[in-house]
Amino acid sequence: MSSPPTAIEELPPLQDDRLYDAEETSQYVKMSARWLKRAAGADEIQHTRLGRSVRWSAKNIRDITAGVKHTPSHGASRRPARQASRPRRAQAASLSAA
Repeated sequence: MSSPPTAIEELPPLQDDRLYDAEETSQYVKMSARWLKRAAGADEIQHTRLGRSVRWSAKNIRDITAGVKHTPSHGASRRPARQASRPRRAQAASLSAA
C-alpha cells in the first residue's frame, strides 16, 4: 500500500477535462478537505456545484493556489424568492374596508 503524495512535484498534473473532489483538491492547495468545503459553502473560493456536491476544476485549483480573488455570486445562480400570488389576509381586510 502506498502513501499519498506529499509534494506537488509528486502529484499528477492537473487535467483540464475533469473535476476534482475535496480530498483530491486538498493535496494540490495544501488545505484540508474540510476547509475547502467550508470555504466553498461560504462562497469564499472558486468552485463548481453539482447538485449538493462541490467540485473544483483545474482552473479553480490553479486560481486558489495563486491567490486569485473570488467574487462571490451571492446566489446569482439560485432561484429567485417566490412572491405571494395573492394578498395576505390583513392586506385584503384593509383593502376591503377602504
